[in-house]
Amino acid sequence: MNRKISLLDCTLRMTMAFALLSAWTPAALAIGGSPFSMFLAGAYPFSLGPTHTYTNGEYGITGGFGYQEATWPIGLQFEGMTYRFGLNDHATSILGSDGYMQMTAGTADVTWMPEQFRQEPLKPRLISGVGIYNRVIHTTETRFYGGSCWDPWYGYYPCGGTEDISTNSKSETKMGLNVGGSIGYQLARGTELFVEVRYHHIFTSGKPTQFLPVNVGLRW
Repeated sequence: MNRKISLLDCTLRMTMAFALLSAWTPAALAIGGSPFSMFLAGAYPFSLGPTHTYTNGEYGITGGFGYQEATWPIGLQFEGMTYRFGLNDHATSILGSDGYMQMTAGTADVTWMPEQFRQEPLKPRLISGVGIYNRVIHTTETRFYGGSCWDPWYGYYPCGGTEDISTNSKSETKMGLNVGGSIGYQLARGTELFVEVRYHHIFTSGKPTQFLPVNVGLRW
């Protein structure tokens, strides 16, 4: 089932594309002494609270850019992210079908890192901010398809398989908060490997959506 691309989706995709493109350009390697930085990470999201009752984390990706002057302990960070959660057995028993939940968000955050760590290999950061989160819950159904296949040795023969078909979806966009921190290790000038843990709380209808992704990525 095709879904209309929202402004939030476009912003996320543009952020991801910009980060990926920059990672492979010489210009990205030259910003080691600049107050600007970019980052890209893969993630495993842990569902929490009411969200954990119905879902289990699967995977995610996040990317964006930040700004912090060398003499400032406080910086800014703008990020696009998407995380996927599978519906667990409890949810499928209620809905009568399998499915998944997709969280897509754009956040504006404040970061804090003491000045003395700017020149150290280990770089701790505290992060907190607000964002717009889009939650889409898809239900799917496994269907069998059949037909005829052709082989140069055997000619036509019956064949088939299975595929997951989206049967229904429900979308909701709400504001949310996040707070967490990261530890980075400088690999080379202007390149940093980091691990980040951040709690997200979204004010969705009924009960809040809560999750805690663990992100591992590069900052340059």
